[in-house]
Amino acid sequence: MRRAVLVTVLLGFVSPDAYPVQQGKASGFMRANERTIEGLEYSGARLRTRPYFESQTEVEVIVSDQPVLAHDLADDTIAQNAGHLAVVFVKDEADSYVLHFGYSEIGSGRGLKFDGIVTDAAIVGRIYTDGVVSLFDGQDELEFDVQVNAPIHSVVLKEFTPADQAAAAKSEQMKLYRAFLTGEDADAIKPTLSAAMTASLDELSGMVSLIRSDVDINDVVPMQVSIDGEQAILHVRTADQKGTVRFVREEGAWKISKESWQRH
Repeated sequence: MRRAVLVTVLLGFVSPDAYPVQQGKASGFMRANERTIEGLEYSGARLRTRPYFESQTEVEVIVSDQPVLAHDLADDTIAQNAGHLAVVFVKDEADSYVLHFGYSEIGSGRGLKFDGIVTDAAIVGRIYTDGVVSLFDGQDELEFDVQVNAPIHSVVLKEFTPADQAAAAKSEQMKLYRAFLTGEDADAIKPTLSAAMTASLDELSGMVSLIRSDVDINDVVPMQVSIDGEQAILHVRTADQKGTVRFVREEGAWKISKESWQRH
């Protein structure tokens, strides 16, 4: 395995056979006991802070039968995919893996192999197990073999400045989010929602609690707003959680398209 600083230079010296799939794509399978998923066709990766080691980072490669999009990696919604393989790289070395089958998962670091290259932009090569791996004396047998070309997206949040927080507090996005959290019923919050969110609320018979978190607006601290064309993200925090609220511009007006929270 080789580390490359300049991807363009590296590509000039590596055989095309080392890149069997296009960027963002994959090929391969995974199986654990009686469960098998063939056709793992998509890949992506995220640079993130290591759990329990806040001063360190790691790269998690996701291989799935569904597209692995940057915003899914940032929001961790990739975990909602019915089945996918997640492999963690620490200091450019393959360290551990988890096979996800819906709400069931199994993982280890045993038998993990990687033949490929790691750059600042992507992880490319073959990730596989050395044959069938048995985790517990003939029980929980698993195997996977995938070719990946996974672009790396950073989800490491930079420190928010006082100026960031002041701008977020006065932003149109925060005003809209406040109305979303304090609306008393479905009719009250619908003006804040995107068309897709409105449709979801209608399908849920107007049950607001099923599409909205239970955080108290008085506990929410706006941290930063970032706008990219017709999309925006509002970063918020409470004493023990951090959240992201996504917005989309529809017919010239900002609307909430997604809200997610996780403990920090």
